[in-house]
Amino acid sequence: MLALGILITLAALSWPGLMRSLKQQSVQGNAEQVRQVLDLARVRAVEEGRALQVRFEPHGKRYVLLPFDPLDDASRQPASPAATTTLVNQVAPVQADPFRVYEVSQGCYFHVDNALLSGETAFAERLGEEWMKHLENAAQAQDVSWSAPVIYYPDGSATDGTFVVMDQDRQYIKLHVRGLTGAVWAEQLAVMAERLGQTGN
Repeated sequence: MLALGILITLAALSWPGLMRSLKQQSVQGNAEQVRQVLDLARVRAVEEGRALQVRFEPHGKRYVLLPFDPLDDASRQPASPAATTTLVNQVAPVQADPFRVYEVSQGCYFHVDNALLSGETAFAERLGEEWMKHLENAAQAQDVSWSAPVIYYPDGSATDGTFVVMDQDRQYIKLHVRGLTGAVWAEQLAVMAERLGQTGN
């Protein structure tokens, strides 16, 4: 009985730390998934030779990768330089991979706060039907107000942008897109204090 009591006590003491660690992993995992989609946008823009955009849902869970030009017909774009050679020998056009709406999970969302974002994404708009035709899961993009786009160009550059992935405990990771190179870098996990704009670890 004494040994059981000790085990219960140790479990009770370690439980808060375990839960905190799991929540941190959730924020980190979701931020990493967003980073991968941003990297994918850069690679596809270069390979397909067209401008692409990534937007997120302010204070929501969704984010989307789309052509920047809504009239850009993906069926006329080769998926890669290698596909161009194949296209010469084929009658049918090469189809690029479909675009889709993604979603962060496990209690996370995209935070918008001028102190964190310097006002970069204060603006939001809905996407028209001309963009919906590009999405394989277009129903998830209906009636969503999206942030201003981060645009990736065929030369590998992008517009500057910031994405903040936060959980319900105000833990967040800020992702930055560097315009000159299109590269993405992440700040370390931080906690936003209750007073808006004050952060601490």
